[in-house]
Amino acid sequence: MSRPDRSQPISDIDDTRKCNAGAVIAQAERALKDRERQLAQLRRYLDEYLRRNTPALAIADSVSLENYRAFLARFAEAVRAQEQLVEQANLEYERKKDDWRVQHVEAVAFGSAVERMQLHEHTDEDAANRPKGDQ
Repeated sequence: MSRPDRSQPISDIDDTRKCNAGAVIAQAERALKDRERQLAQLRRYLDEYLRRNTPALAIADSVSLENYRAFLARFAEAVRAQEQLVEQANLEYERKKDDWRVQHVEAVAFGSAVERMQLHEHTDEDAANRPKGDQ
């Protein structure tokens, strides 16, 4: 491998790390959006259910009323569970973004180091290619 080519594997590793970090963030963001969409859907369904069934409670018997309350309690628990999943997904997304920021700073520093290495290699190569009398 010639001197200028020595830094290429390092640069390739850096590019791969950046690409992987971006993919991880994108996947965490998709998971968060999916959880939020599911929560919104649950809330819409609950609102619709309450709108349609609350008027009928005036003529409901005690068993129907108890079933209605039990259903609402289970549904409210499902909403709370989904809210927790959204919160977990949001925390995971934020953690991945923080990880990406750290990797980005490292990548910038890494890129600067590679540039300095390449400059040094070119300087050494130029010196080696000069005729002996010019040195």
